[in-house]
Amino acid sequence: MAGLVGLLAIATVVGIAVMWPDGDQAVEAAPASGSDAVQAEVTQIRQVPCQAPEAEDCTQVSAELLSGPDEGSTATFSTGNTVSSVDVSVGDHVRLLKNQIDPNAPVQGDPYTFLDFEREGPLIWLAIAFGLIVILFGRLRGAMSLLGLGASLVVVFAFVVPAMLSGTSPVLVAAVGASAVMLLTISLAHGLGAKSMAAILGTTVSLALTIGLALLFSELA
Repeated sequence: MAGLVGLLAIATVVGIAVMWPDGDQAVEAAPASGSDAVQAEVTQIRQVPCQAPEAEDCTQVSAELLSGPDEGSTATFSTGNTVSSVDVSVGDHVRLLKNQIDPNAPVQGDPYTFLDFEREGPLIWLAIAFGLIVILFGRLRGAMSLLGLGASLVVVFAFVVPAMLSGTSPVLVAAVGASAVMLLTISLAHGLGAKSMAAILGTTVSLALTIGLALLFSELA
């Protein structure tokens, strides 16, 4: 079992090295996402006529931009139409996406679009509380499990996502990434005893079967 796990670890490292994404390609292929959002604080809310005929009670929200190139200026966006409806209040911290406005268009849309409420603070406190509880009840094993979780996130965001965006086969990237996550989490949380190695080999077989079935039925469908 130790020999098989060693071969799996070597194959995983080689796979990551071969498929490691080119940073420039990954950036060029990445679509606009929440990372392009700007932070803002709602300062005013007023009722306005809806552009969509079937919409009712449209609301125009003014917000002071707290980040981005237009920081300090006022942004506006609408809510309450048929596409999206959010309940915002003065003082709320939100995240907005800037729209590309065509100056020649007969009807001008909103300069910004509501993306989400700003949740960074509560989520940070939730993560801290979660970590403290895990360490309190799990002691050293809990701390090592958190370390494995952190290493898994590094694998996903440093390798899996950029490699897929750069055009590498998603199946191969997912297989290698899943193997790396499995090796890190099991070995850090449970060590490399006989049970851990059996779990690694069993999970590898399950992963191979899952990928095989996915490819087969994707082709059949």
